[in-house]
Amino acid sequence: TNNMIALFEEGVSASGGDSGGPAVLNRNGNLVCLGISSWNYPSEGTQLPTFYTNTREYQAWIEDRMGYSINPTGIDLYMQDFPWDLGKEPASDNAAWYHNFSTEDIWVRHNEDGIENHQNPFYTDGSESDYVYVRIRNRGCENSIAGDEIKVYWSKAGTANHWPDYWDGSISTSTNAPLGGVIGTITLPIIHPGDAYVGVLEWDTPNPADFYGLFDDNDPFFNEDVPWGYNLMARAIVTDDPMTATENLSTGHNARMNNNIVHKNISIIDMNPVSNDGQVGSPVDDATDRVEGAILAIGDYSTEGSIVDIEFSNPELFRGNPITDEAEVKINLDVVTWQKWVDGGQQGENIAISRVDKNQVIVTGNPARLKNLSYAADERSLIHVGFNFLTKQKSDQADFDYQVFQHDANSNEIVGGYSYHIHVPSRETFNANAGDEVEISKGDAITLSAEEINEEAIYNWYDMDGNLIYTGANLEVSPEITRTYKLEIIALSDGIKDYSEIEVQVKEFEILQVSPNPVNGVVSIDYQAESASSVYLMLVNNINNSSSQFIVNPLEGNVQLDLSGYSSGLYSLVLVCDGIVRDNFNLSKE
Repeated sequence: TNNMIALFEEGVSASGGDSGGPAVLNRNGNLVCLGISSWNYPSEGTQLPTFYTNTREYQAWIEDRMGYSINPTGIDLYMQDFPWDLGKEPASDNAAWYHNFSTEDIWVRHNEDGIENHQNPFYTDGSESDYVYVRIRNRGCENSIAGDEIKVYWSKAGTANHWPDYWDGSISTSTNAPLGGVIGTITLPIIHPGDAYVGVLEWDTPNPADFYGLFDDNDPFFNEDVPWGYNLMARAIVTDDPMTATENLSTGHNARMNNNIVHKNISIIDMNPVSNDGQVGSPVDDATDRVEGAILAIGDYSTEGSIVDIEFSNPELFRGNPITDEAEVKINLDVVTWQKWVDGGQQGENIAISRVDKNQVIVTGNPARLKNLSYAADERSLIHVGFNFLTKQKSDQADFDYQVFQHDANSNEIVGGYSYHIHVPSRETFNANAGDEVEISKGDAITLSAEEINEEAIYNWYDMDGNLIYTGANLEVSPEITRTYKLEIIALSDGIKDYSEIEVQVKEFEILQVSPNPVNGVVSIDYQAESASSVYLMLVNNINNSSSQFIVNPLEGNVQLDLSGYSSGLYSLVLVCDGIVRDNFNLSKE
């Protein structure tokens, strides 16, 4: 019947369990669902086709349920904000916000190979170029007109790069390096209904060093060794299919409202340093830390000044473990951002200060926010979002996503965003080991030794308040009271880490010294018991278990005992404080 479509290929047939699966026509990456697997004759020994539900016959029913036309009349060229985007304007699906910063219809390759796998733009000192691919589709019912264009733009990675100044080269650094520009123009051929076209542009990626010191060249961690990435935008300029909604400053708003505008605001973080392609995914590190991630600009989005919140979150629709289950998410703030956070009262949600010396905070829950950051007109600052996977929590999952959104602090409206895709290759893990608990006398020193792992690593020691007190495998301590020390081991290769704790127990009550030993007459005993209310020494004969008790002053710390009348032999000298045996000492009587 007209409700069916019959498809046949030699040796291929749908089978039990396939019902509901799609028959798809791939037209230059535009996947058109022709049918839904329904039934077939027994496949063995037959030359009969598989029968599918003819989706075209049910289009009116589908459109009625969806509430809009799948294939409008005329020409309608569009690019997808997210994989299931059918081009509806405006994009009402809430998931649009969580995906329109990482469209799959723009991707970058280091070679002109056409592979649909996005790579970070890579600067090569002018010797090589990157290649930017853009796919555009025709969801209309008429052929498009040859000669329409797609303009492709870049801007430095940020959540508040308003249109058009941050994309057309209008804004530059103090050294006249533009913060954005036009990569090029793709001239479109005729695109048939249901078809797609992929264009490619050669791009000489800007030198990351041109942007060093853009906001504060004295910042110790945001230096030329930690460059930041790019946002990409494609805008289709189609004569018979103009923008549906008037554009404003918000690039996110423009993409949501118009299906011929898309963004690629994403950094690929490869935790394997061997394959790390350099410009993005570089660590913020020093002798005490190693955090793999990428820099992002935040700031005013209105050209008039803004108060903003920055949200850090796991994508709602991500399949698999969220990265916060397996890794620490750390945000380093440049000196400008840190001061703005301080001036705003250090307000936050699921945020804790990790390292004051590095202007570093750590995410403690999902979602997390830095709140109440105030910016003047067109003012920007930098943050570095980074990840340390934990050996005790790491699974075999290889890929994770994480997102950053900028909100207007008053209305909570999302005004920009950025995505991170994190790839974690399989690797041998390790366990941090700070050693067994130890007991020392007050005033004594002891060296804590980390069990070293079989790769280059950073060994950090923290006190119980989380303060970094030493970097190195061996730490000498002399605590006055019992303390716990935390060991952090960070692999230099990829920042994966593990923790271990050790408690150093300081004896509160102790026999310090007995002299002479062996003793014939008077023995001098030094003891520590000043915090006790009552103290006595007990002398126990190890042969017959007879004993004598000598009450002593807790504060004096020394007593002289005349043992000349005691029989020779071995004795145990026992310190009892507030009725509890605290220490003992072997004493020989001549």
